[in-house]
Amino acid sequence: MFANWGYFVHRRRRWVLGLVVLAALGSGMFGLGLFDRLAQGGFDAPASQSARAARIIEQNFGRAGGDVLAVYTAPQGQRIDDPVLVQRIGARLAALPKDHVAEVTSLWTTGARQLIDASGIRGLAVVTLVGDNDSAVLDSFAKVKDDFAVDGVQVALAGSAPVGSEVNQRTAADLSRAESVSMPVVLVLLLFIFGGLVAASLPLLVGVLTIFGSIGVLRVLSLVVPVNAFAVNVVTLIGLGLAIDYGLFTVSRFREELASGRSTAEAVSRTVATAGRTVVFSATLLAVAMSGLLLFPQGFLKSLGYGGMAAVGMAALIALTVLPAVLSVLGPRIDALSVPGRARRKVGAAQLDGFWGRTAARVMRRPALVAVPILLIFAVLMVPFGSARFGDVSARALPRDSPARTATELVTAEFPELTAEKATLVIIGASELQVHGLAGTAST
Repeated sequence: MFANWGYFVHRRRRWVLGLVVLAALGSGMFGLGLFDRLAQGGFDAPASQSARAARIIEQNFGRAGGDVLAVYTAPQGQRIDDPVLVQRIGARLAALPKDHVAEVTSLWTTGARQLIDASGIRGLAVVTLVGDNDSAVLDSFAKVKDDFAVDGVQVALAGSAPVGSEVNQRTAADLSRAESVSMPVVLVLLLFIFGGLVAASLPLLVGVLTIFGSIGVLRVLSLVVPVNAFAVNVVTLIGLGLAIDYGLFTVSRFREELASGRSTAEAVSRTVATAGRTVVFSATLLAVAMSGLLLFPQGFLKSLGYGGMAAVGMAALIALTVLPAVLSVLGPRIDALSVPGRARRKVGAAQLDGFWGRTAARVMRRPALVAVPILLIFAVLMVPFGSARFGDVSARALPRDSPARTATELVTAEFPELTAEKATLVIIGASELQVHGLAGTAST
Protein backbone atom coordinates (compact mmCIF):
# COMPACT_ATOMS: atom_id res chain seq x y z
CA MET A 1 0.00 0.00 0.00
CA PHE A 2 2.72 2.47 0.94
CA ALA A 3 4.76 1.61 -2.16
CA ASN A 4 1.71 2.21 -4.36
CA TRP A 5 1.10 5.53 -2.64
CA GLY A 6 4.70 6.50 -3.39
CA TYR A 7 4.22 5.72 -7.07
CA PHE A 8 0.95 7.68 -7.12
CA VAL A 9 2.54 10.75 -5.56
CA HIS A 10 5.42 10.52 -8.04
CA ARG A 11 3.05 10.40 -11.02
CA ARG A 12 0.89 13.26 -9.69
CA ARG A 13 3.69 15.12 -7.94
CA ARG A 14 2.84 18.61 -9.15
CA TRP A 15 -0.85 18.24 -8.37
CA VAL A 16 -0.16 16.79 -4.92
CA LEU A 17 2.45 19.44 -4.16
CA GLY A 18 0.28 22.33 -5.31
CA LEU A 19 -2.93 21.22 -3.63
CA VAL A 20 -1.43 20.30 -0.24
CA VAL A 21 0.80 23.38 -0.02
CA LEU A 22 -2.08 25.68 -0.91
CA ALA A 23 -4.31 23.92 1.61
CA ALA A 24 -1.68 24.26 4.36
CA LEU A 25 -1.04 27.93 3.60
CA GLY A 26 -4.77 28.61 3.43
CA SER A 27 -5.22 26.82 6.75
CA GLY A 28 -2.52 29.03 8.24
CA MET A 29 -4.19 32.21 6.98
CA PHE A 30 -7.53 31.04 8.35
CA GLY A 31 -5.82 30.16 11.62
CA LEU A 32 -4.67 33.73 12.22
CA GLY A 33 -8.07 34.36 13.80
CA LEU A 34 -7.33 31.72 16.42
CA PHE A 35 -5.42 34.13 18.65
CA ASP A 36 -8.56 36.21 19.18
CA ARG A 37 -10.48 33.13 20.29
CA LEU A 38 -8.02 31.51 22.69
CA ALA A 39 -9.51 30.79 26.11
CA GLN A 40 -7.74 31.49 29.39
CA GLY A 41 -9.89 29.27 31.58
CA GLY A 42 -10.39 25.56 31.69
CA PHE A 43 -8.33 24.84 34.80
CA ASP A 44 -11.24 23.60 36.90
CA ALA A 45 -13.12 20.34 36.69
CA PRO A 46 -16.73 21.03 35.59
CA ALA A 47 -18.06 18.38 37.98
CA SER A 48 -16.16 19.71 41.00
CA GLN A 49 -17.97 21.41 43.90
CA SER A 50 -16.33 24.77 43.22
CA ALA A 51 -17.37 24.74 39.55
CA ARG A 52 -20.94 23.73 40.43
CA ALA A 53 -21.12 26.51 43.03
CA ALA A 54 -19.87 29.05 40.48
CA ARG A 55 -22.55 27.97 37.98
CA ILE A 56 -25.29 28.24 40.61
CA ILE A 57 -24.15 31.74 41.55
CA GLU A 58 -24.08 32.85 37.93
CA GLN A 59 -27.50 31.39 37.19
CA ASN A 60 -29.13 33.03 40.21
CA PHE A 61 -27.17 36.26 40.68
CA GLY A 62 -25.49 36.84 37.33
CA ARG A 63 -21.86 36.65 36.37
CA ALA A 64 -19.45 38.00 38.95
CA GLY A 65 -17.89 41.35 38.08
CA GLY A 66 -14.26 42.28 37.89
CA ASP A 67 -13.40 41.53 34.27
CA VAL A 68 -11.54 44.85 34.27
CA LEU A 69 -10.16 46.70 37.30
CA ALA A 70 -9.33 50.24 36.20
CA VAL A 71 -7.01 52.05 38.61
CA TYR A 72 -6.98 55.84 38.17
CA THR A 73 -4.11 57.84 39.71
CA ALA A 74 -4.63 61.56 40.31
CA PRO A 75 -2.12 64.15 39.05
CA GLN A 76 0.55 65.21 41.52
CA GLY A 77 -0.84 67.38 44.31
CA GLN A 78 -4.47 66.29 43.79
CA ARG A 79 -6.77 63.69 45.30
CA ILE A 80 -8.63 61.24 43.13
CA ASP A 81 -11.94 62.27 44.77
CA ASP A 82 -11.45 65.90 43.76
CA PRO A 83 -14.83 67.11 42.41
CA VAL A 84 -13.33 67.98 39.01
CA LEU A 85 -11.77 64.53 38.66
CA VAL A 86 -14.94 62.89 39.93
CA GLN A 87 -16.88 64.57 37.14
CA ARG A 88 -14.34 63.79 34.40
CA ILE A 89 -13.69 60.17 35.34
CA GLY A 90 -17.37 59.51 36.04
CA ALA A 91 -18.31 60.89 32.64
CA ARG A 92 -15.69 58.72 30.94
CA LEU A 93 -16.95 55.57 32.65
CA ALA A 94 -20.56 56.45 31.90
CA ALA A 95 -19.63 56.81 28.22
CA LEU A 96 -18.33 53.26 27.90
CA PRO A 97 -20.35 51.49 25.16
CA LYS A 98 -23.26 49.58 26.66
CA ASP A 99 -23.10 46.86 24.04
CA HIS A 100 -19.70 45.80 25.43
CA VAL A 101 -19.93 46.88 29.09
CA ALA A 102 -22.59 45.29 31.29
CA GLU A 103 -21.92 47.09 34.58
CA VAL A 104 -19.58 49.63 36.16
CA THR A 105 -19.06 49.97 39.91
CA SER A 106 -16.60 52.69 40.83
CA LEU A 107 -15.56 55.24 43.41
CA TRP A 108 -17.01 58.00 41.25
CA THR A 109 -20.43 56.37 40.82
CA THR A 110 -20.94 54.92 44.32
CA GLY A 111 -18.55 56.83 46.59
CA ALA A 112 -17.66 53.54 48.30
CA ARG A 113 -14.59 54.14 50.45
CA GLN A 114 -13.15 50.70 49.81
CA LEU A 115 -12.62 51.84 46.20
CA ILE A 116 -10.11 54.53 47.18
CA ASP A 117 -6.63 53.77 48.52
CA ALA A 118 -5.28 54.95 51.87
CA SER A 119 -3.40 57.90 50.34
CA GLY A 120 -6.44 59.16 48.45
CA ILE A 121 -4.60 59.46 45.15
CA ARG A 122 -5.89 56.26 43.54
CA GLY A 123 -9.41 55.11 42.85
CA LEU A 124 -10.81 51.93 41.42
CA ALA A 125 -13.52 51.06 38.91
CA VAL A 126 -14.78 47.49 38.68
CA VAL A 127 -16.11 46.78 35.19
CA THR A 128 -18.14 43.77 34.08
CA LEU A 129 -17.98 43.13 30.35
CA VAL A 130 -20.58 41.63 28.04
CA GLY A 131 -19.94 38.00 27.12
CA ASP A 132 -21.01 34.53 28.16
CA ASN A 133 -17.56 32.92 27.72
CA ASP A 134 -13.88 33.84 27.82
CA SER A 135 -13.63 34.56 24.09
CA ALA A 136 -16.68 36.85 24.11
CA VAL A 137 -15.37 38.75 27.13
CA LEU A 138 -11.98 39.23 25.45
CA ASP A 139 -13.75 40.47 22.31
CA SER A 140 -15.61 43.03 24.42
CA PHE A 141 -12.39 44.12 26.09
CA ALA A 142 -10.68 44.60 22.74
CA LYS A 143 -13.46 47.02 21.78
CA VAL A 144 -13.27 49.15 24.96
CA LYS A 145 -9.66 48.91 26.22
CA ASP A 146 -8.77 52.30 24.71
CA ASP A 147 -11.89 54.02 26.12
CA PHE A 148 -10.73 54.21 29.76
CA ALA A 149 -8.19 57.01 29.23
CA VAL A 150 -8.79 60.40 30.89
CA ASP A 151 -6.58 63.38 30.04
CA GLY A 152 -4.15 64.19 32.82
CA VAL A 153 -5.02 61.08 34.82
CA GLN A 154 -2.93 57.91 34.77
CA VAL A 155 -4.92 54.72 34.25
CA ALA A 156 -3.82 51.10 34.66
CA LEU A 157 -6.00 48.13 33.68
CA ALA A 158 -5.94 44.91 35.70
CA GLY A 159 -8.36 42.00 35.93
CA SER A 160 -8.94 38.79 34.03
CA ALA A 161 -9.69 40.46 30.69
CA PRO A 162 -6.50 42.62 30.45
CA VAL A 163 -4.39 39.71 31.68
CA GLY A 164 -6.00 37.27 29.25
CA SER A 165 -5.67 39.71 26.35
CA GLU A 166 -1.98 40.28 27.05
CA VAL A 167 -1.31 36.56 27.46
CA ASN A 168 -2.87 35.94 24.04
CA GLN A 169 -0.88 38.74 22.44
CA ARG A 170 2.37 37.56 23.96
CA THR A 171 1.61 33.96 22.97
CA ALA A 172 1.26 35.03 19.35
CA ALA A 173 4.39 37.20 19.54
CA ASP A 174 6.39 34.46 21.26
CA LEU A 175 5.29 31.99 18.60
CA SER A 176 6.61 34.26 15.85
CA ARG A 177 9.81 34.92 17.79
CA ALA A 178 10.37 31.22 18.44
CA GLU A 179 9.97 30.44 14.76
CA SER A 180 12.27 33.26 13.67
CA VAL A 181 14.99 32.06 16.07
CA SER A 182 14.57 28.30 15.78
CA MET A 183 14.28 28.09 11.99
CA PRO A 184 17.78 29.49 11.21
CA VAL A 185 19.33 27.37 13.98
CA VAL A 186 17.63 24.23 12.69
CA LEU A 187 18.69 25.06 9.12
CA VAL A 188 22.34 25.33 10.19
CA LEU A 189 22.13 21.97 11.97
CA LEU A 190 20.48 20.36 8.96
CA LEU A 191 23.15 21.82 6.68
CA PHE A 192 25.76 20.16 8.86
CA ILE A 193 23.89 16.83 8.77
CA PHE A 194 23.02 16.73 5.07
CA GLY A 195 25.87 18.77 3.64
CA GLY A 196 23.59 20.53 1.14
CA LEU A 197 21.16 23.44 1.24
CA VAL A 198 18.41 21.78 -0.81
CA ALA A 199 18.30 18.58 1.27
CA ALA A 200 18.50 20.55 4.52
CA SER A 201 15.60 22.82 3.61
CA LEU A 202 13.09 20.01 3.07
CA PRO A 203 12.54 19.02 6.75
CA LEU A 204 12.21 22.72 7.51
CA LEU A 205 9.56 23.04 4.80
CA VAL A 206 7.62 20.20 6.37
CA GLY A 207 7.84 21.94 9.76
CA VAL A 208 6.53 25.27 8.50
CA LEU A 209 3.60 23.69 6.65
CA THR A 210 2.81 21.54 9.69
CA ILE A 211 2.52 24.59 11.93
CA PHE A 212 0.37 26.46 9.39
CA GLY A 213 -1.96 23.50 8.93
CA SER A 214 -2.24 22.78 12.66
CA ILE A 215 -3.11 26.38 13.53
CA GLY A 216 -5.98 26.18 11.05
CA VAL A 217 -7.21 22.94 12.63
CA LEU A 218 -7.20 24.58 16.06
CA ARG A 219 -9.15 27.53 14.67
CA VAL A 220 -11.85 25.13 13.47
CA LEU A 221 -11.91 23.41 16.86
CA SER A 222 -12.20 26.78 18.62
CA LEU A 223 -15.54 27.27 16.85
CA VAL A 224 -16.89 24.20 18.65
CA VAL A 225 -14.97 23.84 21.92
CA PRO A 226 -12.83 26.18 24.04
CA VAL A 227 -9.14 26.07 23.04
CA ASN A 228 -6.61 27.20 25.63
CA ALA A 229 -3.64 29.38 24.66
CA PHE A 230 -1.23 26.57 25.58
CA ALA A 231 -2.44 24.57 22.57
CA VAL A 232 -0.52 26.92 20.29
CA ASN A 233 2.73 26.27 22.16
CA VAL A 234 2.14 22.53 21.85
CA VAL A 235 1.63 22.88 18.09
CA THR A 236 4.90 24.78 17.71
CA LEU A 237 7.00 22.44 19.85
CA ILE A 238 5.60 19.10 18.75
CA GLY A 239 4.77 20.09 15.18
CA LEU A 240 8.17 21.50 14.36
CA GLY A 241 10.05 18.72 16.14
CA LEU A 242 8.09 15.87 14.57
CA ALA A 243 8.10 17.41 11.11
CA ILE A 244 11.87 17.79 11.16
CA ASP A 245 12.22 14.26 12.55
CA TYR A 246 10.02 12.77 9.85
CA GLY A 247 11.75 14.86 7.21
CA LEU A 248 15.19 13.77 8.38
CA PHE A 249 14.81 10.05 7.93
CA THR A 250 12.61 10.38 4.83
CA VAL A 251 15.16 12.50 2.99
CA SER A 252 18.02 10.33 4.24
CA ARG A 253 16.29 7.18 3.00
CA PHE A 254 15.60 8.77 -0.39
CA ARG A 255 19.26 9.67 -0.80
CA GLU A 256 20.24 6.12 0.10
CA GLU A 257 17.90 4.72 -2.54
CA LEU A 258 19.31 7.06 -5.20
CA ALA A 259 22.85 6.16 -4.20
CA SER A 260 21.94 2.47 -4.70
CA GLY A 261 21.29 3.19 -8.38
CA ARG A 262 17.50 3.27 -8.36
CA SER A 263 15.47 5.67 -10.48
CA THR A 264 13.64 8.59 -8.91
CA ALA A 265 10.28 6.80 -9.16
CA GLU A 266 11.65 3.65 -7.50
CA ALA A 267 13.47 5.68 -4.85
CA VAL A 268 10.31 7.58 -3.93
CA SER A 269 8.23 4.40 -3.81
CA ARG A 270 10.72 2.53 -1.62
CA THR A 271 11.17 5.59 0.61
CA VAL A 272 7.42 5.84 1.26
CA ALA A 273 7.18 2.05 1.70
CA THR A 274 9.80 2.13 4.47
CA ALA A 275 10.14 5.59 5.99
CA GLY A 276 6.47 6.34 5.24
CA ARG A 277 5.35 3.28 7.18
CA THR A 278 7.47 4.43 10.11
CA VAL A 279 5.89 7.91 9.93
CA VAL A 280 2.36 6.48 10.04
CA PHE A 281 3.20 4.09 12.89
CA SER A 282 4.89 6.84 14.92
CA ALA A 283 2.10 9.36 14.31
CA THR A 284 -0.59 6.82 15.24
CA LEU A 285 1.09 5.96 18.53
CA LEU A 286 1.60 9.63 19.40
CA ALA A 287 -1.97 10.56 18.48
CA VAL A 288 -3.34 7.74 20.64
CA ALA A 289 -1.12 8.84 23.52
CA MET A 290 -2.22 12.47 23.12
CA SER A 291 -5.88 11.44 23.00
CA GLY A 292 -5.54 10.35 26.62
CA LEU A 293 -5.57 14.04 27.56
CA LEU A 294 -9.15 14.25 26.29
CA LEU A 295 -10.25 12.03 29.18
CA PHE A 296 -9.41 14.71 31.76
CA PRO A 297 -12.23 17.06 32.75
CA GLN A 298 -10.05 20.19 32.75
CA GLY A 299 -10.42 22.17 29.54
CA PHE A 300 -6.79 23.23 29.32
CA LEU A 301 -5.63 19.59 29.36
CA LYS A 302 -8.06 18.83 26.57
CA SER A 303 -6.56 21.75 24.64
CA LEU A 304 -3.09 20.26 25.00
CA GLY A 305 -4.51 17.09 23.49
CA TYR A 306 -6.12 19.04 20.63
CA GLY A 307 -2.86 20.79 19.84
CA GLY A 308 -0.75 17.65 20.07
CA MET A 309 -3.07 15.54 17.92
CA ALA A 310 -3.40 18.29 15.32
CA ALA A 311 0.39 18.69 15.11
CA VAL A 312 1.06 14.95 14.91
CA GLY A 313 -1.57 14.34 12.26
CA MET A 314 -0.51 17.32 10.16
CA ALA A 315 3.19 16.39 10.37
CA ALA A 316 2.41 12.88 9.11
CA LEU A 317 0.15 14.19 6.34
CA ILE A 318 2.76 16.65 5.06
CA ALA A 319 5.54 14.05 5.32
CA LEU A 320 3.51 11.58 3.23
CA THR A 321 2.36 14.04 0.56
CA VAL A 322 4.43 17.18 0.14
CA LEU A 323 7.77 15.58 0.95
CA PRO A 324 7.54 12.66 -1.54
CA ALA A 325 6.22 15.09 -4.17
CA VAL A 326 9.17 17.45 -3.68
CA LEU A 327 11.59 14.52 -3.78
CA SER A 328 9.99 13.38 -7.04
CA VAL A 329 10.48 16.85 -8.54
CA LEU A 330 14.07 17.16 -7.37
CA GLY A 331 15.34 13.65 -7.98
CA PRO A 332 19.18 13.63 -8.02
CA ARG A 333 19.14 17.39 -7.56
CA ILE A 334 18.46 16.72 -3.89
CA ASP A 335 22.24 17.06 -3.46
CA ALA A 336 22.40 20.46 -5.14
CA LEU A 337 24.02 23.46 -3.42
CA SER A 338 26.40 21.35 -1.37
CA VAL A 339 28.20 23.11 1.45
CA PRO A 340 31.95 23.50 0.74
CA GLY A 341 33.95 21.08 2.85
CA ARG A 342 30.86 18.93 3.49
CA ALA A 343 30.85 16.78 0.40
CA ARG A 344 28.33 14.00 0.72
CA ARG A 345 29.79 10.65 1.59
CA LYS A 346 28.55 7.46 0.03
CA VAL A 347 25.60 6.12 1.92
CA GLY A 348 24.77 2.56 2.74
CA ALA A 349 27.00 0.06 4.49
CA ALA A 350 29.89 2.52 4.41
CA GLN A 351 28.05 4.65 6.96
CA LEU A 352 28.82 2.05 9.59
CA ASP A 353 32.39 3.31 9.54
CA GLY A 354 31.33 6.90 10.21
CA PHE A 355 31.10 8.71 13.54
CA TRP A 356 27.50 7.68 14.29
CA GLY A 357 28.11 4.10 13.15
CA ARG A 358 31.08 3.73 15.48
CA THR A 359 29.13 5.39 18.31
CA ALA A 360 26.21 2.98 17.90
CA ALA A 361 28.58 0.01 17.88
CA ARG A 362 30.21 1.12 21.14
CA VAL A 363 26.81 1.66 22.82
CA MET A 364 25.63 -1.81 21.83
CA ARG A 365 28.81 -3.40 23.18
CA ARG A 366 28.41 -1.71 26.61
CA PRO A 367 24.71 -0.78 26.96
CA ALA A 368 24.61 -0.70 30.76
CA LEU A 369 27.76 1.39 30.98
CA VAL A 370 26.12 4.03 28.79
CA ALA A 371 22.56 3.84 30.12
CA VAL A 372 23.27 4.11 33.86
CA PRO A 373 25.18 7.45 33.76
CA ILE A 374 22.57 8.95 31.44
CA LEU A 375 19.74 7.90 33.77
CA LEU A 376 21.62 9.41 36.72
CA ILE A 377 22.00 12.70 34.83
CA PHE A 378 18.27 12.72 34.09
CA ALA A 379 17.51 12.03 37.75
CA VAL A 380 19.60 15.04 38.79
CA LEU A 381 17.86 17.23 36.22
CA MET A 382 14.48 16.21 37.67
CA VAL A 383 15.32 17.39 41.19
CA PRO A 384 14.20 21.04 40.65
CA PHE A 385 10.81 19.76 39.51
CA GLY A 386 10.09 18.75 43.10
CA SER A 387 9.74 22.43 44.09
CA ALA A 388 7.43 23.31 41.19
CA ARG A 389 4.24 25.13 42.13
CA PHE A 390 1.20 24.90 39.88
CA GLY A 391 -1.70 27.29 39.54
CA ASP A 392 -4.02 29.06 37.16
CA VAL A 393 -2.77 31.30 34.39
CA SER A 394 -2.58 34.68 36.10
CA ALA A 395 -0.65 37.92 35.87
CA ARG A 396 2.35 36.06 37.27
CA ALA A 397 2.69 34.32 33.89
CA LEU A 398 3.53 37.70 32.35
CA PRO A 399 6.89 39.52 32.50
CA ARG A 400 7.34 41.83 35.46
CA ASP A 401 7.27 44.92 33.27
CA SER A 402 4.04 44.03 31.46
CA PRO A 403 1.20 46.57 31.88
CA ALA A 404 -1.35 43.99 33.03
CA ARG A 405 0.96 42.49 35.66
CA THR A 406 2.04 45.91 36.91
CA ALA A 407 -1.60 46.97 37.24
CA THR A 408 -2.51 43.72 39.01
CA GLU A 409 0.29 44.18 41.55
CA LEU A 410 -0.82 47.77 42.05
CA VAL A 411 -4.40 46.68 42.83
CA THR A 412 -3.14 44.00 45.21
CA ALA A 413 -0.95 46.48 47.06
CA GLU A 414 -3.38 49.42 47.24
CA PHE A 415 -6.74 47.63 47.55
CA PRO A 416 -5.97 44.55 49.68
CA GLU A 417 -9.55 44.20 50.94
CA LEU A 418 -10.82 43.64 47.41
CA THR A 419 -8.08 41.27 46.31
CA ALA A 420 -7.70 39.10 49.42
CA GLU A 421 -8.34 35.40 48.95
CA LYS A 422 -11.85 34.47 50.01
CA ALA A 423 -14.11 31.46 50.10
CA THR A 424 -17.69 31.51 48.88
CA LEU A 425 -20.28 29.16 50.35
CA VAL A 426 -23.49 28.36 48.47
CA ILE A 427 -26.34 27.15 50.69
CA ILE A 428 -29.39 25.67 48.96
CA GLY A 429 -32.44 25.34 51.17
CA ALA A 430 -35.98 24.19 50.55
CA SER A 431 -37.22 27.64 49.58
CA GLU A 432 -34.21 29.86 49.25
CA LEU A 433 -30.65 29.94 48.05
CA GLN A 434 -27.99 31.95 49.84
CA VAL A 435 -24.45 32.84 48.93
CA HIS A 436 -22.09 33.70 51.77
CA GLY A 437 -18.66 35.21 51.34
CA LEU A 438 -16.29 37.59 53.06
CA ALA A 439 -17.97 40.53 51.35
CA GLY A 440 -21.41 39.74 52.79
CA THR A 441 -24.53 37.73 52.01
CA ALA A 442 -26.91 37.76 49.05
CA SER A 443 -30.11 35.75 48.97
CA THR A 444 -33.20 35.07 46.91
